[in-house]
Amino acid sequence: MDNQDQENQSDADIYKPWQRATAIYCRGNTEIYTLKDYPDWLMKVYYTDISANLEINFIQLTVEEPCRNQVQIYSDPSCRFAIHDSCCYWYIMRKYTAPSLKQLDTNWQQVGLHVLQFLEDVHRKYRRVHMDIKSTNILYESERNRYIVSDYGLCESPSTILTREVNTDFRYYYYRFGAEPDQPFVSYRMDLTMLAYLLLDLTWPSAEGLGFDAAFIRRRNNPRERTPSESAMFAMRDAAIAKASPVVRSLLAAIDRAVPWVTDEPPSASFYGELTDILLSVSAPVSVSTSASI
Repeated sequence: MDNQDQENQSDADIYKPWQRATAIYCRGNTEIYTLKDYPDWLMKVYYTDISANLEINFIQLTVEEPCRNQVQIYSDPSCRFAIHDSCCYWYIMRKYTAPSLKQLDTNWQQVGLHVLQFLEDVHRKYRRVHMDIKSTNILYESERNRYIVSDYGLCESPSTILTREVNTDFRYYYYRFGAEPDQPFVSYRMDLTMLAYLLLDLTWPSAEGLGFDAAFIRRRNNPRERTPSESAMFAMRDAAIAKASPVVRSLLAAIDRAVPWVTDEPPSASFYGELTDILLSVSAPVSVSTSASI
């Protein structure tokens, strides 16, 4: 048996009864494959220490009782999650459509409602925070006409680490979505604020795009270059919020009033109901977003 046959045989033993077809994502220690004979499902594989893998830990936590609008895991308990002694961890998940930005813009209200339902369950049922609410992590299930929140690689329990204490890449990433230097960013409030900033992107009324977006991206990617100061970037961010749609300003005002940055308790069920009412009652202009994605 040559090396290729040995590799194929090894894969077959590891991934029984699934047969991998095409790799559609390979980055770092993560791979995603289509499956032979199962066109509606994908295999996600990790080569990592499970104790350090936040996504696998979240999947284990929620697999029996998933959150609303969470990625569906294959229902057969014997197949949906597996571990191999080569430090390969994998599970089978539903295949969804990646919606276009225009689709998200047009359906911003439905997107907001479905993401909010997901966050309520993550926060209140599991006391976790997602930490990566953005357009590229929103998928679409056409059969049920619903939007799905994906990518649980940053999902963990809230912590008291201040934003200014983390490395440049994380710091400026979260500053772009409303984090404050002297407040914890791994928090329930950060998730809800990121939802508001997602809707800021999707309902932005100007064809010019969001000026502060590029500033934070540049500072994040090139920390030693001459870029606007933090205070200048925060001023740009605040100016954009002042011109945001009514739904974004109302959401941020409600979050600021009711959700502290530091808290062991998730917001009440009635608060998520309040945010739902805001999404249902406040209209906002809809346009195709031109801001940069990160």
